[in-house]
Amino acid sequence: MFGTQSYLEFTPAYIVHKDGLFRPKQAFAAQDIAALELVPQQLRVQLKEGTTYAMSLRQVKGARRKRLMREQVRSFASKHDIALRDTQA
Repeated sequence: MFGTQSYLEFTPAYIVHKDGLFRPKQAFAAQDIAALELVPQQLRVQLKEGTTYAMSLRQVKGARRKRLMREQVRSFASKHDIALRDTQA
C-alpha cells in the first residue's frame, strides 16, 4: 500500500506491516487480534495477549488511498469478527 520500502498488507489471515528498508516485517494473525483502532495517522492493533502495536499511516497519501486503506481495515475486521473503533469517520 505504501510503496517498495514500507507497506501495509491485508492477507486473508494476516495483517503484515513493514516500516521501511532494513526493518523487519510484523505479521499479525487474525486469530490473535482482539481489536483494531483507526486513529488519525495510526492503526493500532491490540492482541489478545494484551500487547498493543501502533502502525504509522503517515505514508498513505491521497484521499483515494486513505479511503481504500480504511475499507480494507473494515473488511478485515468484519471478516474475522474483530472489534473495530474508527475515530476518523
